[in-house]
This record gives sequence, C-alpha cells and structure tokens, in this order.
Amino acid sequence: MAPAGTQPPASPPLAPKRVKSASSRTPSSKPSVIPGHTPHNLSKPTRPASVKLYCVCLGFFGGNLPDYQRAEVMMFIMGKVPVYGTPCHTLDTVKIGHQGTKRIQTMLLSSLIMVTSGFKCKTMCAGLSAAFLEPLCSISLMEDSELRQLVLEILHNIIDRHDNRAKLRGIRIIPNVAALKIKREKICKEDVVFMKKHGQQLYRHIYLGCKEEDNVQKNFELLFTALALITIELANEEVVIDLVRLTIALQDMALANEENMPMFIRCGIMALVAAYLNFLSQMIANPPFSQHVSKVIELRSMDAQYLLPEHIFREKCG
Repeated sequence: MAPAGTQPPASPPLAPKRVKSASSRTPSSKPSVIPGHTPHNLSKPTRPASVKLYCVCLGFFGGNLPDYQRAEVMMFIMGKVPVYGTPCHTLDTVKIGHQGTKRIQTMLLSSLIMVTSGFKCKTMCAGLSAAFLEPLCSISLMEDSELRQLVLEILHNIIDRHDNRAKLRGIRIIPNVAALKIKREKICKEDVVFMKKHGQQLYRHIYLGCKEEDNVQKNFELLFTALALITIELANEEVVIDLVRLTIALQDMALANEENMPMFIRCGIMALVAAYLNFLSQMIANPPFSQHVSKVIELRSMDAQYLLPEHIFREKCG
C-alpha cells in the first residue's frame, strides 16, 4: 500500500502501465509474458534469447520502482513462472520440454531476484503475501538444486529488511555473533500474525530443502542464511521455540536416515544445525543454551569434525 500523499487515491496503479511500456520495447518476447497472450513459438531457437532479454529488462525495470509498486511486478512475474503439476497459461511445457521449462523458470526467478533486491516491505504480509508465497514454495520443492537456490535468494531479499545478509554469508561456526553488529528491531504485531499464518510453511520449505539429494554447499549456505534472517527479522519467543524444534527435527532426520540420504547430505544437515544453533544461542542471549551448544561443538571438533561446516565444506571454507 502506498504511503499517504504518494499516489492519488483515484488514479490507477503505475506499475502495470510501466510493465506494458517495457513490453513494447521488446516486441519479440511480448507474447510469452503479457496476460492474455500465448507463446506459440517458444520452442524455436530464437525464443529463449528474446525471453531472456525481456526478463532482464523487466527485472531491471521493476528493481527501480518504489517498493509499493515492486510488489505488483513481483506478483506479475510469479504468475508467469511455470510450476509442474499446475496449469500454466503462458507456455506449453510439454512442447518445450524439461530443459526449456527450466530455462524459463531460471530466467523468471532471476528477474525476481533483480526486482526484490533492495526491496524493503514494512510488514512481511506486504512482501510475502499468500498469493506470492504459495507458488514460490512450490518451486522450492522441485528436484533441482539451482532453482531452489534462486528461491532462497528471493526469500533472503524480501526477509532481510536491515541489510544483514552480507554479514551472514557462508556457513560457519561464528565465535562472536555480537561482533557482526546485527541490525534488528522488535517484531511488529503484523509480523507476529504473519508467522502464525505462514511460519509452518517456511519451516516446511527449509526442512524439505535440507534433505534433497542434489544439494551442494551453496544450498546449505543459503538455508543457513534463511534461518538466520528469520531469527533476526521475525522471531519472537514462540518463533524461537519453533526454530529449535525445526533444527531438532532436522538432526533427528539425519541421524535416523530413514530415507537413505547420501552421507554428504546427512553431514551437511548436522553441520547446518550446529552452525545455526550456535548463532541462535548467541542471538537470544541464553547462557546455559549457549554453553551447551559450545560444548557439543568442542566435542565434535575433537571426535567428529565431519559434522562441522568448516570441515564438511572445507574445500570452499578455507
């Protein structure tokens, strides 16, 4: 919603007009993304290049709009991302095949990253409405590590309202979280309501994303950052309890291994849990909890180094 005085009440929203204006500058790609049009030639060799051009233009254009107008562009783009198992009115996924569909998904999600970069919503309901969050989480369940990485980056852009993400890059045991000088504010009532309504959806997204067999180090890094940002931006006491339960469930899943996950995935999950609980225990300033986590990390460093991020991911952590 626009702040008072920024937009006359009776005037139509500007973003759709600007989207159409941008569309007219890339006519060859227009049919694939404008509502009411169907791309009949998307499978031809010339189509991916023109669609990519359109996605880049749309991302650049949307990323320069005011925040209240960006939300409209975000919804517009999300409505064009094809998701398997759901009807798609903008392209024939059967005709262009799996790889063609993935290219379109990647280009549109990359465009969303551009639009959401620097996006600052006053409340999470404004940035992650149900109409936007549902399809985004559906994409996050796809068996493709690169698409899941893009989804997590979009979530980071929207959740991180105090520019803390750069301080959380990489997955590691942070010895002194206070030294990072994390910026945060007290969670507002609207965000409390948001987490009551959508918190379980976010936890499920993280839980299922952790056990995918094609996860690589970057997936675990982005999952760690997602957990940390939720803690900073959206965590009251109830959410902290839910996050602890989530990490315990992740650890139990890795230990029980009922789904016969690869050893790297199991160790990656255990390392993620250690890194996150170390971060959480310092953020909530609970000395007994922090001491317990530190003790476990110390024991692992002596007897089970492969359960710590600096060792399971040592090829890139050094």
